[in-house]
Amino acid sequence: MDHQITQPSFPSKAAFFILSGVLILCFIVGGYGFYHHEANVVEAQKYDELKAIADLKTQEIAAWRQEREADARIRSTGIIRADVIAWLKAPADGTAMKMAIKERFKTLQEGYKSYDNIILAGTGGRVLLSLDPEMTELEPQA
Repeated sequence: MDHQITQPSFPSKAAFFILSGVLILCFIVGGYGFYHHEANVVEAQKYDELKAIADLKTQEIAAWRQEREADARIRSTGIIRADVIAWLKAPADGTAMKMAIKERFKTLQEGYKSYDNIILAGTGGRVLLSLDPEMTELEPQA
């Protein structure tokens, strides 16, 4: 029996270059796909961050606008100022006027929601009216 040992055959150079080209092309396409996917993920994250910032700023602007509108409404009426002047001219018989002024202060406090207290004070620091009944005198720095 004649046994011939055959040598393993190696692919030709052309087949090697074609296989290498296909593998390189797969890496390029896969890399591009991965890059494109990651770019989309980063873009979506940045979009979400910017949207959150924009929503926050929108809320801040709306709150600021409401405050300015409340300021304009209060200042345009001049009601508190007129009541305060009338009460200061006759404080002894102005109990009803004092209560009306306090009610207007409460309306302001409720409208702004950020005021803890509203005070009407004299030039010497003596508290004439306050929504907080325990407040009788201003701090020296005030």
